[in-house]
Amino acid sequence: MIPKVRFVGADRPFLLELARAWLEEAAYAGRDPADGVLFLPTRRAARAAAAAFLEAKGGPLIMPRIAAIGAADEAALGILAGLDLPPAIAAEERRSVLARLILGMGGRDGAPTTLAAALLLADDLALLLDTAAQAEIELADTLPGIVAPELAEHWQRTLDFLSIVTRAWPAILAERGAVDPAVRQRMLLDAQAERWRLAPPPHPVWLAGLAAAPPALTRLARVVASLEQGCVVLPGFDPDLPDEAWSMLDRTPSHPQAGLRRLAEAIGAHRAEIHPLRDGETTGRAGRIALLRNAFLPIPPTADAVAAAGDGLWRLDAADEQDEARAIALTLRHALETPGRDAALVTPDRGLALRVAAELERLGIRAEDSAGERLADTPPAIVLRLLATCVESDYDAVPVLALLKHPLVTAGQPPGQCRALARQLDQLLRRALPGPGFAAMRHAADHEASPDDALPAFLADLQLRLRPISSGPASLPPATLLGGLIGAAEAITDDLWAGEAGAALSEHLAIQLAALDGLADVEPAELVPLLDAVLGNARLRRPRAHDANPRVAIWGMMEARLQRVDTLVLGGMVEGVFPAEPDPGPWLSRPMRRAAGLPDDAERIGEAAHDLGILIGACDEVVLSAPRRRGRAPAVPSRFLARIELGCVVADTFCSLIRLPTGRPGSTSPPPPCPDCVARSRAHQWR
Repeated sequence: MIPKVRFVGADRPFLLELARAWLEEAAYAGRDPADGVLFLPTRRAARAAAAAFLEAKGGPLIMPRIAAIGAADEAALGILAGLDLPPAIAAEERRSVLARLILGMGGRDGAPTTLAAALLLADDLALLLDTAAQAEIELADTLPGIVAPELAEHWQRTLDFLSIVTRAWPAILAERGAVDPAVRQRMLLDAQAERWRLAPPPHPVWLAGLAAAPPALTRLARVVASLEQGCVVLPGFDPDLPDEAWSMLDRTPSHPQAGLRRLAEAIGAHRAEIHPLRDGETTGRAGRIALLRNAFLPIPPTADAVAAAGDGLWRLDAADEQDEARAIALTLRHALETPGRDAALVTPDRGLALRVAAELERLGIRAEDSAGERLADTPPAIVLRLLATCVESDYDAVPVLALLKHPLVTAGQPPGQCRALARQLDQLLRRALPGPGFAAMRHAADHEASPDDALPAFLADLQLRLRPISSGPASLPPATLLGGLIGAAEAITDDLWAGEAGAALSEHLAIQLAALDGLADVEPAELVPLLDAVLGNARLRRPRAHDANPRVAIWGMMEARLQRVDTLVLGGMVEGVFPAEPDPGPWLSRPMRRAAGLPDDAERIGEAAHDLGILIGACDEVVLSAPRRRGRAPAVPSRFLARIELGCVVADTFCSLIRLPTGRPGSTSPPPPCPDCVARSRAHQWR
């Protein structure tokens, strides 16, 4: 049986085309559109698919079950009974166990001796375990033979250190009867594939949006493509890629189509058997797709190949990151002036995303940021960090004043009174210059304050409130030490856990403290790095604010996958950011990763190039933006941007300078187009 594999061209909105094809096939077969299941790669794509179904239907309907493969579990896959799989060990528990194993080395081979450093190193070990599990690589069998004799001795010591994951960790998992999370997800996918192979479902099953896939997901796709009502839908497949280029893709994994070729071959679908999902009207962006097709070929593009690049592709050339953020914000605002038009910034640069969000706020626009914010940067977490700094410095003047001036800190006083006493303490410390510690501050206050002054009593009460973290033995269990910090923070704030940030922080700390039980005692001097390690990179993703504009968004590359907007800005397109600098990790060099069979960095670059091509092809207006300086150094344009620019230069399609909306800082609306502003923010349009 020929596998059923279809594709949606890069110039078409993928999710909308998917919804239309599903509804058309349901109408043709005379079945209910709600019958069936549709799998997509991410949760955000699944949510966007629901909106696409409503748009395609033009009204309310009962949708099919839409599940995200990235969050696959028994409920998502529809497997509710009959599985006898080992449970997955919790990520927090795995981190603590790995940290305990690292500390157990006693500093041998450069292993860290502090808990905070061990926790961070455990995160790197967990990433290596998950990467190997997804690639179905047995590290215990592979790692011992990958160090060539000519390599430096420290690589052999690294492998000795990795005995934690090749010998100790598997033994611990076997003792607990558990597996790594990535291993269990692989088991679930294989179980679902076997279930459908033995008992094909009576309803349609579509697996859509995969540009590349690990082996387990590839096996599931092969089964889905072989089902009578199954279909695998590839995004951005290019049927017009020359045959010579297609045959070279196995040697050029960084090409946007390389992942699709590997997936199609693993499914068993020949290139000629992959057909469009549905016929539709032309989009007028064929020239742009041809430009992208030729830009990523190893052979430089010719003028004939890219002469018809089409309208709607712009180049924003900003002087630095702040100018880039201001111009992008005004570009997004300009797009919103057209009723019904939506816009988005897509960038992996979080610094640029925050700058653009701030500039939009100044223009009166609240944009949804899909990446959320770091939990460590929320107000209640900052209280904990400031308090930990006070403990580390033995309550030096600057950390204490920073803590008392935080908006959440009241220390048992009305907020205004607490701020006034903090200012009074600030003036006192500037005059008296006492040493660190409450004894010195209280001594200065007793000698400088008048009899009716409230400052001495305030300091005495503050010291009493901070007793949970100020007294006790020299070393404590980490959970006890952090618990004392939390208790002291609760004593000096009215409600530390109020709001979304407080609730998220409370839940995160409860999980982390439970995982820290049983670890060796730590010194109070380790409190700051320990807190930073516990908070980690956890993020707070708030629901859409009531005042957020639903027509403008800020996305990362993962969140933008399969999405479409009318005006798209690809920001921060500099080398090392877009695409991200390949990082082999702290354990294995790139040759060693290749020898072990771990995923190649070039494949990740190819996936990023594929996502870029779909975004550029599907959106009407696309702005490619890169600053000339980043930080204090000149910025090198992204390799993606350089290739597209080369194609436009070859075709001689640069037009004269055309101004994108820009204006003075703080302006509430962009001025009308004016040649005088071109010098401040230059933009080129390719035609």
